[in-house]
Amino acid sequence: MLTLLTRLREKGFVNSDTAGVAHVFESVVSREQLLRRRLVELAEEVCDGTTSPLVHALVSGGEFSAEEITELRQLVKQLEQKPPKRKSRRS
Repeated sequence: MLTLLTRLREKGFVNSDTAGVAHVFESVVSREQLLRRRLVELAEEVCDGTTSPLVHALVSGGEFSAEEITELRQLVKQLEQKPPKRKSRRS
């Protein structure tokens, strides 16, 4: 377990306090930040950096409550109000 926590510390996900007898670890990132970071990494690895195939797969394969659907609609409305991002050119 200590090896796993040490690796997470090296990757910037947790901090540790080794001043006392026991190592005390605490999260540096929130669950939402971690999910976002990992999904971006997955999009880079699997979808050539494009996130829409991931979103499509998650939405089409999931079952959502009425509340979750409302939240998704609000997110889509927020996206529609933002100016489009310029796509970066890949070498």
